[in-house]
Amino acid sequence: MPNKILGFITRRWLYTLIPGLVFILGLLLTWITVPNIRQQETSKILSEFRIRANELAAGLERRLTYNGEILQGVAGLLASSDHVSRDEFQRYIRQLKLSVYYPGIQSIGYSTLIPETEKQQHIAKIRAEGFTDYDIRPAGEREFYSSVIFVEPLNSRNQQIMGYDMLSEPVKMNAAGQARDLAATVMTGKITLQQETEQPPQSGIFIFSPIYQNNMPVYTIEQRRNALTGWVYAEIRLPELLTHYLQQGYPDFSRKIALRLYSGKHPGSPELMIDTYPPDLSHSDEDEMIRSSEILGSGWTLHIKPLPTYWTSADSEKSSNIAIQAGIILSLLSAFLSYVLANSHLQVRTALTERRKNEAAMQLASTVLDASPGGIMVTDADKRIIAVNPAFTRITGYALEDILHQNPRILSSGQQDEMFYQTMWQSIEQHGYWEGELINRRKDGQLLPELLSISQVFDKEGNVMNYVGMFLDISARREAEARIQYLAHHDYLTNLPNRLLLVEHATQALTLARRYKRRMAIFYIDLDRFKPINDQYGHNVGDVILKTVAQRLLSIVRESDTVCRQGGDEFVILLPEFMDTDSLEILAIKLRDEIQKPSMANGYQLTISASIGIATYPDNGDTVDAIIQSADTAMYSAKADKEKHICFAPSIPTAKED
Repeated sequence: MPNKILGFITRRWLYTLIPGLVFILGLLLTWITVPNIRQQETSKILSEFRIRANELAAGLERRLTYNGEILQGVAGLLASSDHVSRDEFQRYIRQLKLSVYYPGIQSIGYSTLIPETEKQQHIAKIRAEGFTDYDIRPAGEREFYSSVIFVEPLNSRNQQIMGYDMLSEPVKMNAAGQARDLAATVMTGKITLQQETEQPPQSGIFIFSPIYQNNMPVYTIEQRRNALTGWVYAEIRLPELLTHYLQQGYPDFSRKIALRLYSGKHPGSPELMIDTYPPDLSHSDEDEMIRSSEILGSGWTLHIKPLPTYWTSADSEKSSNIAIQAGIILSLLSAFLSYVLANSHLQVRTALTERRKNEAAMQLASTVLDASPGGIMVTDADKRIIAVNPAFTRITGYALEDILHQNPRILSSGQQDEMFYQTMWQSIEQHGYWEGELINRRKDGQLLPELLSISQVFDKEGNVMNYVGMFLDISARREAEARIQYLAHHDYLTNLPNRLLLVEHATQALTLARRYKRRMAIFYIDLDRFKPINDQYGHNVGDVILKTVAQRLLSIVRESDTVCRQGGDEFVILLPEFMDTDSLEILAIKLRDEIQKPSMANGYQLTISASIGIATYPDNGDTVDAIIQSADTAMYSAKADKEKHICFAPSIPTAKED
């Protein structure tokens, strides 16, 4: 009897002890597992942050580069003519629609180079245009001045910079000098904007592009310095540019990060341009992304760090909290079922944990898909489409049911070859990420330029589970780029190629002429009696005459020929090849007679004439500049010919061998 009682007590104690031991073991396992889950979740979120931060930084670099490209078009306008009026400059800048396409640009201007000997004459000329208070600032005697004479938009704020000498500031002088010597667009480092009146002063940058005198060689640094006439520049307020860029491309992400932008690759406090770091932000560098780059000849360093709200919004502790709760529940369950149900306990815990994690992931993914302004496509590991967001359907025209379980190749436009896709997928497999531009096709067949990023998503064993593609429709940007390129190479009034494009075509034609022993010709045309018409009837009438002449020239020449407006009332025609000089004279007579036909302009019937100089390769030079110069000289001789108004340039004698 006592033994039975003792056995009963012992078994009861064992039954009581075993569930307790199992419960303690479950808590111990939970305590060990939670830190690993937190570390994995933190690493994943940090990896996603770095991907987004690098994407943001790359886009910002492209935005600054695009702003520099604008100046190429403005430089093309000023280089296409010996005299660009203030009205012409104003009309050109208005067509760019800076406030719409390039927010952050406060002004675009032209700063002309003035020798000391011409200073007073220059001041008197600008004052005669109505700027009675105009003067070159700061005062003092210098060998050369650089005075701002054009600035747009010409509001009260920008008028303050009229007459300002850019060369009086070392930072601007260094950038302008570098642009001059390299014949390139160059950006300054940090500058306090000249027109600012707010407190504290606003940081900004200037971008300079040189303008050289027409018909002067610019192959060496010395030649460029001698040919320089001034600079076009863009003044950019960086905080405004950055704010618009973030609001447009990263509205949600930008609210959860802090940025510091430094001028230079070795940043310090004096070079700090933009700082949104709060004072109480952690000083740990582990989660800070630092990117240095060279943009338009200037070094830049960008720091991006996640704010505390980034981690909370990313639910960085959600999985670990789920694990803690599940661990306690499963430990209690295991204690209740004791050691007999240990294996079932592990299965239930795994199933419950995975279910909750999947539900949280699906809810988060659904929110991201619906809210993103860019298109998002998700595929499985076999690259079959399983989900798209509303923006994807809006941009491409494809609903999910149209492409479910299909390969993303359904969007391919054929614009990229197989090597492009091989390189793209190789990058994805090696680095887990790829970003670039490509052209896909919408459902209706229209081409769709995209800025696309593709990322791999891994399961906890490290296997690829999904591919996520996120893209932005960059059609508007492509159109803006094409528009800038067009404006940089065409005359704004007649839409004819300008001098820059003429030189490109002539260089190609000259190369072919040398290779295949062909002959090339240049016609230099100057309109006679145009200036009196322009002065008497106004610029509007003069513009109609110029556009009429342009259309008449195009109606006579071949499609392979190039008609260019050199500037003012001068036109140049390139003939890549011709048969003989007789055919050139016949063509010149047709052009002259067509120009002399009466023209209707704003109700006036007017008649002008033209003088034409003709130069050929190889008779009148072996370079494009030499041939154009010969045709120009011949044109002045044609003005003296009262009968034909047509003149061939004399042949250049070649050296004879001894």
